[in-house]
This record gives sequence, structure tokens and C-alpha cells, in this order.
Amino acid sequence: MNDSAEFPKYITGYDPVTKMVSIPLEQYNRLVQAAASAGALQDAGADNWSGYDYAMNLLYGEDDDD
Repeated sequence: MNDSAEFPKYITGYDPVTKMVSIPLEQYNRLVQAAASAGALQDAGADNWSGYDYAMNLLYGEDDDD
């Protein structure tokens, strides 16, 4: 995230010196839960699912031409 980045609406503050953002506790808790869910899915083998590469391409905007 650079100093000129546009931030999602839930970011309530940004310190360019420390490069830290402030978010509400409720949003932080949702992010922690989402990360835990993603980790559990990957641990359970979701990365072997036939649609996994497609989903990652949608998420990261990569082309199938690799």
C-alpha cells in the first residue's frame, strides 16, 4: 500500500510514517475470521479443487495465458 493508495471505506486512519492503518475492531475481527477460514479451506485441500485456479485468477486478475 503506497502513500497515494485509495483506501477501502472501513480504514479510518493512515500514518504514512509508520505505514499503519486504523480499522474498526469489528472489521478487524471479520478479517481475522476470513483469514482463518481461508487457511482451513486450504488445509482441507481446497487448492486441489478443479475451480481453485479459476477462483484465484478472478481474485488476482491473472490471465489463463500463463
